[in-house]
Amino acid sequence: MSIIPKWLSDLKDQRVKVGDSLIYSPGLKVNTYGYVMKVAAILGDAFRFSEYDPDFNLYRVNGLGMTNADIGMYMIKIDAVFSNSTFSEQFSGHFWLTVWNDVVPVKPWFPEDPIEYPHWNGTIRENMMPEPFDPLKPIPFIKYVSRKGEMVIGWDREMVPPGNYTEIPTAQVAVRSWDEVLAELHSKRRVLEGNLG
Repeated sequence: MSIIPKWLSDLKDQRVKVGDSLIYSPGLKVNTYGYVMKVAAILGDAFRFSEYDPDFNLYRVNGLGMTNADIGMYMIKIDAVFSNSTFSEQFSGHFWLTVWNDVVPVKPWFPEDPIEYPHWNGTIRENMMPEPFDPLKPIPFIKYVSRKGEMVIGWDREMVPPGNYTEIPTAQVAVRSWDEVLAELHSKRRVLEGNLG
C-alpha cells in the first residue's frame, strides 16, 4: 500500500526577503518503507534565483540573484518517485515561496521653487464658465507639465494654430485646486446671503 511520505505531506511554506538567502530541507527523501526516492523539483519562475539539489533534497534561494522585480509568491512543486522490479509509487507535493521586501516610503513631491498662492503677485483671473466652441480658437489639451511649471500643450489633427502663435509671450499662472476654488465660492455665497438677509 502506497502512503505519501511524511516529509512530502508536511512541506512548509517559506518566506525570504529580497537580498537574503535561504536553505530549506524538507527531510530525508525516503518513502514510508525507508527506501530512497528519486526527487525532482519544478521551480517555475523561481528558477531565476533558486535551485533544488536532488542529492540532498535541499531547496536553495540565492539572495544575490533577486531584485524587487521578483517580489511575489511562487509555487515550488516536488515530485518523488520510487520504483523497483516489483513495485512503484509516485507522489507530489508543493510549498509556497514568498519573496518580500520593506515597503518603500513614498515621499510627497514638491516643486524645487514652490510658489505659494497667497504670495502670488501676478494677475489672477478666475473664469468658471467655459468659452463657447469656436473652430478658429481650438482648446488644446495639456500634454505635460514640468517640475518648473513649464506646460506643453498638445494638438489634434483638426486643430489649426493661430497665425501669430510664435509671437505669443511667455506667461506665468497660478494654479489653484478645484476644492480651494469651491470653498472660496461657498464662503462668498454665505457672505452674500448674510448681506441680503
